[in-house]
Amino acid sequence: MVSSKTRHLTKCALDAGILRHFQAFRAAWLRVFPAPKHCPRPPGCRVLVEPVETLSRHTCRSMSNRWVAFLCPINRKDEISRKGINMHQLLLDIPDQIETERLVLRSYQAGDGAWYYSMSQMNKLHLAQFEADNPVMSINNEVDAEIIVRDFAADWVARKAFFMGVFLKSTQEFVAQIYVGVVNWGLPEFEIGYFVNKQHEGQGYVTEAANGALQFCFGSLGAHRVSLKCDDTNVRSYSVADRCGMVKEGHIRENKTNADGRKSGTLLYGLLRSEYEAHKI
Repeated sequence: MVSSKTRHLTKCALDAGILRHFQAFRAAWLRVFPAPKHCPRPPGCRVLVEPVETLSRHTCRSMSNRWVAFLCPINRKDEISRKGINMHQLLLDIPDQIETERLVLRSYQAGDGAWYYSMSQMNKLHLAQFEADNPVMSINNEVDAEIIVRDFAADWVARKAFFMGVFLKSTQEFVAQIYVGVVNWGLPEFEIGYFVNKQHEGQGYVTEAANGALQFCFGSLGAHRVSLKCDDTNVRSYSVADRCGMVKEGHIRENKTNADGRKSGTLLYGLLRSEYEAHKI
């Protein structure tokens, strides 16, 4: 039985055409290097695709002298330590799903476009005031939605950003979206954002999901710092930050004009690892 942590197992000798598609899909972590004089693997090697963080890279030539790449698992225990070590982001053991008391937060995947389109149309007016730049606002049909969720999935693999749908455990209904963006892998620092499905406002789901996102940042991503920005008139948004124990670090006053012509400012929140760990106690 395939391990639950293994995304899929693909066995094929890569010809030039297949390799191009493979590189496009895994561009974040697969490179084809010149073959060493003494190839560490036999010709006609096969590709083992596991979660990105478990893989190291090797290459060899196939019998027909075409480029072939294969990937081999590395020892996660020897290579990875959760705290105090800055690792390359592609080696991080990042789960695709997080569970809280009532919710499941998961990465988007191919095939999510149909329901994501319906959700986007339902929430556009709801998001217009504070989320005018949200990708949801650009969706006009199911094709647009499918492209966006696949972009989300590609960004996840590339470790550029982590978009998560938030679903009720009991009914599998979509209740919110969480965004974790990369500010600086070197520190590391991330920023979070969120919106709620208008049908599920006022039930504490976003606060619960945001706490799950903070656990994801400080746990799986090894964050030193997490930040958040929100409109200073968006009471629901900054109330979530307050409930999650984030510290208000600044207030930029009247730095933007809203669609209705009103001026509003931006609140800046931050949370350090030490503060997060103290808040959990």
